[in-house]
Amino acid sequence: MGKQLWFRFAGAGVAVTAAAGLLGALVSGNADARLPSATAGATGYRSAIAQIRYARNGVLLAAPGSTAAVARAASEALELAAVGARVGAKLTPENVALPGLRFTVAFMLAFDGWPLGAIAFVDPNGSPVLLCIIANGGTDSSLRLEKRDGLPLATWSRDGRGYLVIGRQPEQRIAEFARLLEQRI
Repeated sequence: MGKQLWFRFAGAGVAVTAAAGLLGALVSGNADARLPSATAGATGYRSAIAQIRYARNGVLLAAPGSTAAVARAASEALELAAVGARVGAKLTPENVALPGLRFTVAFMLAFDGWPLGAIAFVDPNGSPVLLCIIANGGTDSSLRLEKRDGLPLATWSRDGRGYLVIGRQPEQRIAEFARLLEQRI
């Protein structure tokens, strides 16, 4: 494996392969067998897996007296706030919303000791898109588009955080998502 940079640190192949594996796990519904170990956080590893499965099956456990839409919005806001706190970014349902995609889950992982937030979305056909944010203290870099393992991806760094958008979507769509997110977060 080369010393290429992804999120401004060595190990690009491993990180992109991990993101691609997570995408595959989200599609197959077998995320618990493929996710790397997670760091302790507000949503926790097993909770994130349960939420992925509930979202895939269209089931939502709502608090008594609340509607599913209100419960879903509250859950999304809480997950994003917890992930944002760990990576040092203000994440809200409004600033991570992407056209034509539905939020699925946000959770914490770790990569080479750095906190790594993962936010998963799906399109109407069930194809996942993943936004990863790593708080690694890296230097700023402009948006870069490429393809790895057949998946289009976009990366950039700002304010000590690296960003990655990857998914089974046309390259132009991944670029559009990345540009929107780069402006908002």
